[in-house]
Amino acid sequence: MKTLKSILSVILVLCFVFVCACGDGKNDTSSDVSNSGSASNTTSDTGSTSSKNTASKMTDDQIAMAQHLGKWSDKLSEINQKKGSFAFLVETDTHHHDLSAEYIGKNAAALSNFVELDFIANLGDLIRGYSQDEIDNPENMRACLSDIVYRFTNRAKCPVFMTVGNHDTNVMWCEKWGDHTMQIMPEEHVDVVYAPLKQYNGDKMVTGGNGSYYYMDFPEDKVRVIMLNQADDVYDGTKYTSRFKISDEQVEWFKSQALNTDNSVLVMSHVPLDANFTLAITGETTNGVSNSDAIRNAVEEFISSGGDFIAHFNGHEHGQMEYIDENGRLYISFVNGGKNGEVVSINKTERVVSTIGLGSAKSREIRY
Repeated sequence: MKTLKSILSVILVLCFVFVCACGDGKNDTSSDVSNSGSASNTTSDTGSTSSKNTASKMTDDQIAMAQHLGKWSDKLSEINQKKGSFAFLVETDTHHHDLSAEYIGKNAAALSNFVELDFIANLGDLIRGYSQDEIDNPENMRACLSDIVYRFTNRAKCPVFMTVGNHDTNVMWCEKWGDHTMQIMPEEHVDVVYAPLKQYNGDKMVTGGNGSYYYMDFPEDKVRVIMLNQADDVYDGTKYTSRFKISDEQVEWFKSQALNTDNSVLVMSHVPLDANFTLAITGETTNGVSNSDAIRNAVEEFISSGGDFIAHFNGHEHGQMEYIDENGRLYISFVNGGKNGEVVSINKTERVVSTIGLGSAKSREIRY
């Protein structure tokens, strides 16, 4: 049955490859990063084959990845017709807990083989790390944390960004069983998530501190994407003392280095920086990020000095929401789950964020 499904998926995608010839054909400013950085992750000897190839014949990587697109293949034509010049994929709160899961992460990497993407982002809660089920035990969660990084980067044709969320510490499982020695420590996140991403993305990924917060420039589009770590400095050596925190060191890096740019700025993190942004599931305000005000104030200083701020993107909310804070800054959250995502395009001239929903996500158009 799986073999039949794979064959049918390949046949389906073949029908869409011809449509790719109608795409923008913009040069990939990150091709050196993705081709060289993915060498350690790929299992194919065709890693140098560009995903922007508009020939009707599928590449070896496309043939290998077609089976992972699932129902996303239905949107290939729409994406190629509607996406803007600066376009990327956002998935979040994937809550990976099953090493045999068919699509999670693999669909993101597969999409980059058929659609020109500047990058892929997962905005945290990479693993489930919950308390009720035996499957959330630390051994399995550690395996899933490593596995999801591999899934997103293997055969991907663009940079990949990730940050950790509150589930990625596995602290809820540890609290239930009263064993804090089994928590996934911050240094493990660096070793298992951030260091592999740095190796994959290459020198264009500029890191700060221990490497868990970083940015990357996209010179052709004059955009800088900044990834914050809100699980920074929350571990006291015995247990996690809070859910969300941005260290003073990270704030200083954000102000003096990350915002030191003439490019437009897009900030991403797991949790919204504005405490008035409510959780989509319950309607409650759950945000409590220490030093979030310092980050927001730095953004206002950046803007007052002539900088261009696009928006703040976050996960955690488990739903598609848009919010304008008292300063007029746009916050956008995304639906959760490994089969859901949005291809996001930013038109800086019109100041519009447009998305094409995948899975259960709806398409949106938001002005900023």
